[in-house]
Amino acid sequence: MEENLDAVRKKKLVEQQKALEAKKAEDEIKKMLRITLDGNAYDRMMNVKMSKPELFMTAAQNVFGAYRTVGRPLTDKELVVILTTIKRRTEHEGSITFERK
Repeated sequence: MEENLDAVRKKKLVEQQKALEAKKAEDEIKKMLRITLDGNAYDRMMNVKMSKPELFMTAAQNVFGAYRTVGRPLTDKELVVILTTIKRRTEHEGSITFERK
């Protein structure tokens, strides 16, 4: 019984540590985005994060790369261009083909 209790405690501790690490990583990304984006663009990125987390991570990586290239904070218009480009690349266009016999 005590072994089970110890195992549960260790598992819970590991889960808490993973959650803390994930929170730290998220805070670091937000801090970097504050530097690389202007105010409106940062707000837009936070909205993207809430609605589409997978798009957020890809966009954040692209924003960091663009910031290194440009050397200044990106504007909202530039962020919109990055987001639409990513959306087009990842969006799968479905098509239905009818074959006549």
